[in-house]
Amino acid sequence: WALMILPLSGSGRRCSRHIRPLKVKIVMTKKAIVMEAADNVATAVENIEPLTDVILDVASNRITVQITERILFGHKFAIRDISRGDSVFKYGEPIGVSQSDIKTGQHVHVHNLESRRGRGDKNPEPS
Repeated sequence: WALMILPLSGSGRRCSRHIRPLKVKIVMTKKAIVMEAADNVATAVENIEPLTDVILDVASNRITVQITERILFGHKFAIRDISRGDSVFKYGEPIGVSQSDIKTGQHVHVHNLESRRGRGDKNPEPS
C-alpha cells in the first residue's frame, strides 16, 4: 500500500507544483474482523498461525483471542466457545449449526459447521 500526501497551499487547495509527494507505507494491523456484535466467529484477513493473539473490536469492546490452530485467509475462527448444536453467527445472521463443541480460537469450517444456507436438501418438500 502507498499513500501520497500533498501539503495544502495557503488558500486551502492542494498544492502539487514543485512539491514532491511524501510516500507513506500503510501497515494493516488487523488480522481478523468481526462484522456484528452478535457474531460468535471472526474472519481472518490474513493467514494466522497457532498461538497468535488476535485483538478484535466487537461492538465497543476490544477482546483478545488466542488462535489454537492455523487459520487461513478468509476462514473463520470462534471468538467464544460454541457448544454442539448452537447456531454460528456471522454478519449478525445464523450461517449454520456447530456439529461439535468449538473452543475459542478454533477454526470454524465444514469439519465442525453444517451450513444452513443454500442447502436444497434441507428445504421442506413442496406440497
